Amino acid sequence: MEQQPKRDMQSSNPRRRTRSKIQNFKEAYLPFLIFIAGVALIIGIVVGIVSCTRDPGPSTDPSGDTNMELLRQEATALLEDAQQLAMAYDFDGALSILSSFSGNISDFPELKKAMDEYTITKHSMVPWKASQVPNLSFHVLIAELTSALKDPTYGDIEGGTKQYNRNFVTIGEFTSILKRLYDNGYVLVNFSDLFSYEYSADADAYVYTEKELLLPQGKKPFLLTETHCNYYTYMVDIDRDGTPDPNGAGFANKLRWDNGFYNEMVATDGSTVTGALDLVPILENFISLHPDFSYRGARAILALSGYDGIFGYRITSEDLSNQELEQERSEAAALVTALKDAGYTIACYTYENISYGAKSAARVEEDILDWQEKIAPVVGETDILVFAQESDIGTSYDNNEKFDILYENGYRYFLGSSPFLSCEVEKDYVRHTRLMVTGSNLYYHPEYFSQIFNINNLLDLRRNNIPQ
Repeated sequence: MEQQPKRDMQSSNPRRRTRSKIQNFKEAYLPFLIFIAGVALIIGIVVGIVSCTRDPGPSTDPSGDTNMELLRQEATALLEDAQQLAMAYDFDGALSILSSFSGNISDFPELKKAMDEYTITKHSMVPWKASQVPNLSFHVLIAELTSALKDPTYGDIEGGTKQYNRNFVTIGEFTSILKRLYDNGYVLVNFSDLFSYEYSADADAYVYTEKELLLPQGKKPFLLTETHCNYYTYMVDIDRDGTPDPNGAGFANKLRWDNGFYNEMVATDGSTVTGALDLVPILENFISLHPDFSYRGARAILALSGYDGIFGYRITSEDLSNQELEQERSEAAALVTALKDAGYTIACYTYENISYGAKSAARVEEDILDWQEKIAPVVGETDILVFAQESDIGTSYDNNEKFDILYENGYRYFLGSSPFLSCEVEKDYVRHTRLMVTGSNLYYHPEYFSQIFNINNLLDLRRNNIPQ
């Protein structure tokens, strides 16, 4: 039998191939490296979490700096607003403003310091009653004394009555008095700061009561009144030709307002000059320099008669056309609105500048109705009557016919004049005295003012032989 050739058979235990170094490395070290990397990742995550809970220290984030700057600007603005209220003695308002700060007050020491100061001042304030508050009363001020002393009717020349020298004060003297009041701690207040008209359960009616006014220690309240705020024709147009004369009798001829109060006066050369030539603009200038002279925006009482117009506007003149009268009334009404907005109070000084004490009840009624019908429509209603000619209507208003007439026409505050402070508060009216500041009183009766302001070297040296 033919023998078959042998097959090339594979071995049942063939020889293995040689392994590479990379394969050996993977098998020997890679699992360990993966383990180490995992541990490092876990440690990194834990460290990151812990670091987030720590104080990051000074921020390098620009948004943080921006926020702090905004808070600083807010704090500065609040401090300025609070200071304005504090200077007007509204410490509650000042503290309320500072408390509205949106940031952390402890981060701004200046806020904390201001709040502490205002709080201490608020709790140490001194109470005052109306019966302790003097009312200093001036006539319209002399702007040019030489002209006033030379006036043929009321000047000091032969035949003159010397009334300007006796009864009036110059703008220089008035300005000096304001400075002396301020230096002595006086603060201007309003009637509304001293009296209230509120419901009383005991009386079952609305009654007038005396309020308690609080001021910081060393501060003292006073009221301020100006009468004859009319700039009468005889003061500014001596020849009565309808045009203000150069210097006139030394008084301003008009009060105006144009983003501020100022007076007009015709100068010697015939030109019209403007400036602070009477009480209102002088007082405004003084308060702008000394904001703490005014308690919460208080201003003066301006008492007007009416027969020759008001503030230099001839609103009752019979020599003007209807169109001219309407123009005068429109301008006067706009001025009065500005005065009230600034804090001034308008009062009645009788219509014809007459003594109600010396007139009959019928004459008083006629006069007050003239004021109500001709002046009130321009200036608005008022409940303050300032008696002219240093008069009054009696020591008692009980069963007083003149009082009944005035009361029926809306008057509730009655201001007489006396060197001695007096205040009477009844359930349905108030009486308060004015201290007349005149050339005569300053010269002959310095004791009237000695407790209020220093009068040494106050009077203008051009005054001679001031009549008593």
